[in-house]
Amino acid sequence: MKIKDLEFVEIFNQIKAVQTAKEKSKCHTCPSLNKQINKMDKLSRVEQQVDNMQHLLSEDSLILMPEFKQRVQVLKTLGYLNKDNIVQIKGRVAREMNTVDELLATEMIFENVLTPLEPAEIAALLSCLVFEEKTEVQIEIPEQLEEVSLAL
Repeated sequence: MKIKDLEFVEIFNQIKAVQTAKEKSKCHTCPSLNKQINKMDKLSRVEQQVDNMQHLLSEDSLILMPEFKQRVQVLKTLGYLNKDNIVQIKGRVAREMNTVDELLATEMIFENVLTPLEPAEIAALLSCLVFEEKTEVQIEIPEQLEEVSLAL
């Protein structure tokens, strides 16, 4: 083949040696080779599942549990969940909000902060809760919205 790349020739010779060893192996000629490969594959998957379950039971997976319990307690205190962890109406309203701070917007609704405002003012106020990248534009806030923001 007149290949002059030494590294390629070495790799080719290694592959050839492995193929020769495989052909000489008794396992390669075994009639039940495919069955044994399938059994080993199943065994490997079961071992992986056992490892996953052991991790779930380990301290590493439970390290966030105290924080989770604290968050649930906050939701209970604010009335989003009842004592049996069932989602209440406030929780359902918060769940439907997806572009603003859910808890803040829900509290504004249930505390009737938006009631004295006009629809355009409500939209302006709620738009403040939507994250926006830094901008050079300075926005003027109407006096009535400033009063509401101070009440919060």
